[in-house]
Amino acid sequence: MDQAERQKGSVGDLSDAKDRVELFALQLFQKADTEFRTGVATKNTLGKFRAACIIMEVLKQFGEMDEDIAQKYKFAKVWSARIYNDIKNGVQPLPPPALSEMGGANADCNP
Repeated sequence: MDQAERQKGSVGDLSDAKDRVELFALQLFQKADTEFRTGVATKNTLGKFRAACIIMEVLKQFGEMDEDIAQKYKFAKVWSARIYNDIKNGVQPLPPPALSEMGGANADCNP
């Protein structure tokens, strides 16, 4: 524990840490979402969604999640489970319907 306290000072400026973590999570989410919506979801897509979820969980350390992040977190969590099941069952994962087809902001979250 003493060693951790000594190293804490060498971490540097953390004033923009939340912004950097959020940016990384959103970039990862966007890559996975683009792959998924173009119909080429693979195990890599699944991994990106899961990693984005984990990184979004880290954002909770900085306080309440923004609404946009919370929606993306829910989307990634729900659809990564569906992609996993599809791959496990030997089925090509299908992208979610467009929001306009479902009629609602949270429509993409429902498998």
